[in-house]
Amino acid sequence: MTYLRKHIFIVFLAALMIFVATNIKAAPTNYCTTVEYNKHVTTISKINDLLEKWAQLQAIVDSESPIIQAAVKNDSRYIKMASHVQTVTNLQNSHKTAKDTCVLEKNSVSGSATTTDISDSEPVLTSSYNDTTNVTLNEAGSSVTTVTRTTTVTGTITRTITTTTTPWTKYDYDNGETETVYGTASKATTIEKIVTVNPSSSEVISTTILANLMDTTTTTEIVSTDISDSDPVITTSYSDNTTTTLDSNGSTVTTITRTTVTNNAVTRTTTLTSRPKTVKTFSDGSSEITYGDNSVTISTADITSASSSQSILSQTVTPNLLNQTTANEVAASYEDSEPTITTAFTDSSPVVSQVMTDGPTTTITTTSDEDSTLTSSYVDSSSTVDNGDGTSTTTVTRTTATTTSTPRNTRVLTTYARNTKTYSTVIRTTATTSTVVRTTTTTTTPIITHAWTDGTTTTSREDATTLISQENIVSISDSTDEIVTLVSDINETIVESDVTTTENIVATSTSSEVLSASTTTNGYDVDDPEYYQTNEFAGTNGSLKAIKADYAYARGWTGEGIKVGILDTGVRATHNDLDDNISSITYTTFYGDGFTDTNGHGTHVAGIIAAEKNDSDVHGVAYNAEIHSAKIGNGPFVYISLGAEMASQMADNGVVVANLSANYKYDNFFRGNVDGYDGYSTYDNGEDDKVYYHANTNYNFRQSSSVEEWKNATDKGMIIVNSAGNQGMEFAAAPGIYGTAVDDNGDLVLGGNMIIVGSVNNNGTISNWSNKAGHFCQTLTYDDGGSVDGCADKYKSKDIFIVAPGETINSLDSDSDTDTRVRSGTSMAAPHVTGSIAVLSQAWEQLSSDQIISLLFTTTTDLGETGVDEVYGNGLLNLDKATQPQGVVNVSVTNNGGESLNETSMMTSSLVGDSLSQVSAFSSAMVYDSYNRDYYVDLNKAVIKNNFVLSLDHKHESFGDISSLEIQNYSVGFNEDNLNNFKFGIRRNDCQYKLGNLKEDNSFLGTGGTGAFAFGASRTMYTGFSCSKNNFFYEFDVGYTDINGASNSIIQNGVAISDAWQASYKKNNFLFTVGQPLGIRQGSLRTKMATSINADGSHNYNNYDIDITPDNRHLSTGVAYTKDILHDLNLNMELNYDYNHGNINKDHYYFSTNLKFLF
Repeated sequence: MTYLRKHIFIVFLAALMIFVATNIKAAPTNYCTTVEYNKHVTTISKINDLLEKWAQLQAIVDSESPIIQAAVKNDSRYIKMASHVQTVTNLQNSHKTAKDTCVLEKNSVSGSATTTDISDSEPVLTSSYNDTTNVTLNEAGSSVTTVTRTTTVTGTITRTITTTTTPWTKYDYDNGETETVYGTASKATTIEKIVTVNPSSSEVISTTILANLMDTTTTTEIVSTDISDSDPVITTSYSDNTTTTLDSNGSTVTTITRTTVTNNAVTRTTTLTSRPKTVKTFSDGSSEITYGDNSVTISTADITSASSSQSILSQTVTPNLLNQTTANEVAASYEDSEPTITTAFTDSSPVVSQVMTDGPTTTITTTSDEDSTLTSSYVDSSSTVDNGDGTSTTTVTRTTATTTSTPRNTRVLTTYARNTKTYSTVIRTTATTSTVVRTTTTTTTPIITHAWTDGTTTTSREDATTLISQENIVSISDSTDEIVTLVSDINETIVESDVTTTENIVATSTSSEVLSASTTTNGYDVDDPEYYQTNEFAGTNGSLKAIKADYAYARGWTGEGIKVGILDTGVRATHNDLDDNISSITYTTFYGDGFTDTNGHGTHVAGIIAAEKNDSDVHGVAYNAEIHSAKIGNGPFVYISLGAEMASQMADNGVVVANLSANYKYDNFFRGNVDGYDGYSTYDNGEDDKVYYHANTNYNFRQSSSVEEWKNATDKGMIIVNSAGNQGMEFAAAPGIYGTAVDDNGDLVLGGNMIIVGSVNNNGTISNWSNKAGHFCQTLTYDDGGSVDGCADKYKSKDIFIVAPGETINSLDSDSDTDTRVRSGTSMAAPHVTGSIAVLSQAWEQLSSDQIISLLFTTTTDLGETGVDEVYGNGLLNLDKATQPQGVVNVSVTNNGGESLNETSMMTSSLVGDSLSQVSAFSSAMVYDSYNRDYYVDLNKAVIKNNFVLSLDHKHESFGDISSLEIQNYSVGFNEDNLNNFKFGIRRNDCQYKLGNLKEDNSFLGTGGTGAFAFGASRTMYTGFSCSKNNFFYEFDVGYTDINGASNSIIQNGVAISDAWQASYKKNNFLFTVGQPLGIRQGSLRTKMATSINADGSHNYNNYDIDITPDNRHLSTGVAYTKDILHDLNLNMELNYDYNHGNINKDHYYFSTNLKFLF
C-alpha cells in the first residue's frame, strides 16, 4: 500500500478515489490513533521538561543582583526565549486539549455478511406424447377401439444464484461509539438448470365402438295377396261306375251305373306378392333390415259346386278280368323367379402401416474455439560424474514441455425432411348370396290297362292331378377387398447426424533447468534400499531380500512400536538379538510364561519376525517391533486350542498380529496309506476350481467349536498368521483352513482375519514338502446318480493363501544367548508375513486388518499360473509393492476428498516470477492412495514457469481479449464473449485515463492450474493513465485482483496488487525507453493442505499463506534507432537489456536490426 500512496496523485483520480474510498473507514470526531495519542503525551512531557528548565533558569536569574537581572532580562536572546516559552506553553495547552479529547480505538472485530439472491427464469415447458391403441370386446360383444394419449410435460427453469459477500470491520472506541466499515462486496454467480418432469397424464382421445354382427335371419315376407274369381262355368260331367257280381252261372254281371254331376265352376286366381326379409342383429342391440326384390306367385284354383244323379246305363255279363295294371303319365315343368341377392361382410383387425418419404439432406457446418489451456509435462534426468577425488556429482535436469492447446469444435449437422403417412388397412370379406325361387308343376295322369280272360285288353285314363312345389336355389360366393384409410400425414425434420469433432490447435515449447547438483561420497543414502543390504540383512540366507524388505526400510518403516504375538514353544527372552524387543507382559500357561524355550522353534520364529538390528548375525523383518510370547507347548507338539485363548488375551493388550507356526496333521487313514482304503478324492470338471474331498463325511475340518475358539481374537481385529503345514498335501492343514468357514448367513466366521502361508525357496519355487493352496471341500453337491458334481463352499483356501521364503532360513536358536540355526518349513515362512504386517501397521496406523490383508494379497509377486491359483494362492510376499502407493494417488483437499496427483499441475505467468516455484509448504505435501495411506511429495515439481515473458506493451486488458471503440475523446472496450471484461477511457489534453474490469475463469493474470492446483474465477479491477508531450511519454497501470481457488483445490483464495510503468523520450531518430512490465507488487495466496492422517482415517489440515511477490522485479531498458534510407526503405536497430527478466534473477538482452520496405 506504501507504493500506492506514492503514486496516488498520478493515477486516474476519479477511478482511484472510488477504489481507495472503499478501503477507508470514517472515524468518529476527535479520533486518534495510538501513535497520535502517544505523540500528544510525549510532546506534553517534553514541554514540561523544557518549562521546568526555564523555571530553574528564572530562579537562578532572580537570585542574582538587580543589575544582573536587568542585564539578562533586557538581553535580546532572553526576550526571544521568553516569547518562545509562551509559544511552547500555548502549544502544550493545545496538545493537552487534543489529548484529553482524543477518542481511541479499543478493539475491532472483522467478519463478512453474505446474502444470497436466487432468481428463477420462467419455466420452459416441453411436452412429448405417445399414442397407444387398444382393441377390446365389451360385454355386448362390440369391438371397442380406444386410443390413449400419454403426455409428459418437462419444465426447465434456469436458476441464477448470486451470493454477495461483503467484508466488514466493527470498531469500538473508548467514548462508547462504535462504527462498522464495509469493504468491497464480491459476488459469485452460479447458474444451474432445474429440470422438473411432471407426472405423465393420460387421456383417451378417441373411443370407437364397432358393433359386431351377432345373428342373421332371412324370412319371406308377404307383401300383398290379390284374389279374383272368373265368371262361373256350369259343366256337366258324369262318371260311370261299374259293379260286378257273379250271377248264379258264375258269369260276371257287369252293371254300369252313371253318376251325372252338374258342376258350377268358378276359377279363383290368387296373386301372391312376397319378398325376402333379412334381419341382422348386432352386438350393440341395433338391427338392420334389408329386403330383396319382390317376387309374384300366381296360383289358380277351381271352386266347384256340384249336384249328382245316378242311373243304370247297362248291365252286361262279361268274362272275368284276369289282371289290371296302372301306369302314371307324368309331365313336369318349372319356372325360376328373378334371383334375390343379399350381401354380408366382415372386417379384419386394422393393420397400421407407415410410408416414409425422405427429402434431400442438408448439411450445416459451424466451428467454435474454446478457451486455450496450458498443459505441461516434464522429464527429470540425472547424470553422475565421478570427480576422481572419492566424490561424485549428481546433476538432476528437468526438461519441461509446455503445450498450449486450443480446442476447436467443428459441428456438422445433417438433416432432411421426412413425410410420414400412416395408413390403417382392413381386409373386408364380402359373402354374396343369390336365391332363386323355383316353382315346379308336375301333372300326373293315371292310365289303367285291363287284361280279360278272352285275351282282350282295355285301357282307361283317369283324371290328371297337378302338383305345384317351390324350392329355393341358393348360390354363395365370397370376395375380399383391401380398404385403406389415411390416419395421419406428418412432416418433420430428421437429424441424420450431429457430429461435433474437436481438433486441438497445439503449440509446444520446451525448456530445461537444473533442479539440483549434489556432490556425495561414493556410497548409499539412508533412503536407498542398498543402504540396508548389510551382512546382517543377508544373514537369514537371502529371505529378506526375496521379500524386498530393504525397500520398506528405505521408506522408514521397521515395525517400531507395533506389538506382535508368537504362539509357539516360547522364546529365549535373554537372547542378545531379542532382549531389547521382548515385552514385559507375561502370558502364563501350564507350560510356563513364554520367556523360555527348550525346543528352539519359538525362538527361531521370533528371530525371523523381530530379531534386533544390532550388527550381529541376523535381524528380523520388523526389527523394531515388540514381541509378546505365549508358550502353548514344549515341542515338537503344541496345544493349538490354547493358542486361541492366548491370542485373545494378546489382542486385549494391543497385539495386532499373532503368528501360529503349528498345524493339525492329516493322519495316514485320511491320506490313504492303508491297503483297501481310498483316501481323499479330486473333483475337477474343467470349469470350476479343482477341489478335494473325502468319502468319509466324519472328516469335518471346520467344526464350529474349533473355529469359534479363534473368533474371540479375530473379532478384536487381530490377524492370525498360520503356517500351511509340511506334509506336501495339495491343500493346507487346520487351523489355517478355518479362515474359510462361514456361519448360517454365509459370512466368514473369522471375518477374513486368518491367513495361510506356504513355503517357497528364494527363487519363488514351491517347497516340495509345503502344503499348497488347493481347497478341501466341506459341502459337496451331487448329481441325480449320487456322484459328486461340485463344491458349495462359498470361500476357497487359495483366496487366503500367500507364500514366503521357508527353505534353509537362518535365525536365532535357544541353546545360548548368541546361537543361530538353519531351519526349513512353513513354520519359517509364516513369520515373514507376520513381520511384514507389523511393518505395514507401523507405517499406517489407520489401516484396518481387512485393508492390511488386502494389501498383502494384491501386491504379491505372481507365481505359477496367472492370478490366484491352487499352488501359490495369491503369490509371493512383496514388501516393496506393499509399501508403494496403490491405485490412484490423490492430493488431499478439504472434506477428505482428493484430486489425482497425476492431474495436478500449475502453469505460472511471468507476473509472479519464481515465487510459486520454491514454496516450502509444497515441498512435503501429503497425498494418499486407494487405501487412504499418506505419502509426502514435493508439489513444487508440478509448478511450471511459462517461458513467455510479458513485455512493456502488455497491460491488464491483454488478458481479457478486449476490442476497443473510440468516439471523439472517449473510448470503450469489451469482450464480446465475456461482458465482465471491459474498460472505459477518456482523453484530457495530453493524457488518457482508463478504468477497467477483468474476469478470468480458472486462472489469475495468466497463472492457472489443474487438479489440486485448480483456480476458480478471479477478478481484477485496474486503472491507469498515459501522457505524451514534447517527445516525452509516460504510462502507469495498477490493478487489484481477488483470487479464488476451485472447490476441489488446495488453493483457497488470495489477493494481488500488480502494476506496470514505462517512460520514453524521442530525440531525432532515437527512442529511449525504460520501464517495468506487469508484475505482482504485493500479493499472497492462502492454501489449505493436509498434514497427516489420524488413526480413524480422517485427515488433518493446516492453512498456509504464500507470498507471491517476486523477489526480483523485471526492469526493461532499450534504445531504438530508425532512419529512412530511401523514401520507401527504413533501417531499424534496437538494443534491449532486461534486468531480472521475467521477474526472476536472470538478466537478458538482445539486439536486432532490420530493413523495412514500404510497398
